[in-house]
Amino acid sequence: RLEAAGTGAEADWRARELRRGLLRLGEGQAEAQLPQALNYDRAGLVSFRKGCYTGQEVVARLHYRGRAKKRWGLWQGRLAAAAVPGEKLADADGNACAEVLRCVGDSTGTSWLAALARVEDIGRPLRGAAGEALEPCALPYPVTED
Repeated sequence: RLEAAGTGAEADWRARELRRGLLRLGEGQAEAQLPQALNYDRAGLVSFRKGCYTGQEVVARLHYRGRAKKRWGLWQGRLAAAAVPGEKLADADGNACAEVLRCVGDSTGTSWLAALARVEDIGRPLRGAAGEALEPCALPYPVTED
């Protein structure tokens, strides 16, 4: 089950997981994404040299011939209400440009949002559903394309 917000040690732990680049998705969410969109290749969680798994050909083709157009990035801010998976985030002009995958609130009242966005929008400030400012946060591995 996906927690939208929380307080205390568990919430702080879940927020630390996101800051460390570990994204835990709810039931049915992971199947809708390619490993590259979830940064598995950047975090070293998928190998393109060995193994055999369902969808390997598609994943390898994207790795060797193309580039991921979307990846997950991390933003933080103070939200009026916890964001839910599927909720849209907007750029400075108000255009929807990212989709929330997970939102975790920590004990300080800060919300940490993992969102699927175009690679060029990762690292840019976004806005929440009520117009709240969301600042980008660096992950411990490179997200933008080489």
